[in-house]
Amino acid sequence: LAPLLLGPLCAAPGHDPDAAWLLWSLRSAIGAAAVHTLGALLAMGLVAWVVYEWLGLAILQRMWVNMDFLWALALILAAFLTLLHL
Repeated sequence: LAPLLLGPLCAAPGHDPDAAWLLWSLRSAIGAAAVHTLGALLAMGLVAWVVYEWLGLAILQRMWVNMDFLWALALILAAFLTLLHL
């Protein structure tokens, strides 16, 4: 999504994007965000359905995953890797 959302801001120096390009970029960005959101919702719904129907809810009590903790670890790792490459 970032290239479409930031496209006009990342134009080459001296290149002034015209109104048609900005309108196309805005439409593309909205479309890409909508497709991305729909895909994420479908994937989450499919995973929830598989867990509910095939594995049952009891597995969630035994194998609970703390997503906040995993997300925090991912952000810390990304920051560390970014600092290593600077």
